[in-house]
Amino acid sequence: MAEFERAARAGKLLTDAFRIVANSASDSRQTARMSKQMSKVIKSDPLNDRGQRKPSEGNLQLLRGFEFNVDATLTKIFTPGYKATIDRATGTLKVDIPAFSTKKSLRAPLKATHFSIVCAGAELNFDMEVQHNADDSTDKLVYGMDDTQAVSLNVVLIPNSTDVLFLALGVELPV
Repeated sequence: MAEFERAARAGKLLTDAFRIVANSASDSRQTARMSKQMSKVIKSDPLNDRGQRKPSEGNLQLLRGFEFNVDATLTKIFTPGYKATIDRATGTLKVDIPAFSTKKSLRAPLKATHFSIVCAGAELNFDMEVQHNADDSTDKLVYGMDDTQAVSLNVVLIPNSTDVLFLALGVELPV
């Protein structure tokens, strides 16, 4: 039970750090899916005995590609390529998206006229249950026939941090 509780707390910490993305994008099962994935991370801890395992010692790569909304995954609604980079020395987490055609590269609701792209970064210490986060987003972009300009979003966290760094990307569409 201790590991189950630890997974739930770690999942909440991560979800809270990405509240800007999770609030507008999460599905009804997001919390359960996050806890399940975080349990896998905890079970991958090779250093501690069962019942004492921690997310900080587990394979956090198991969270790579986690979708806050499985009904509208990023790869289903947003198809342009992008490059994500993390520079631990400067604390800069960045997403670069080349210019793209909105009608071809974005699956939007029928009456959509605008959208924005949001990037969120988080620094987490699972043992102390502390998180620092920041976000950046585009202004509202026009959904139409014209191509967008290249987009570069970046957030700055604490330089040279030894805590875990996470980066998330999302698209906000009108409902």
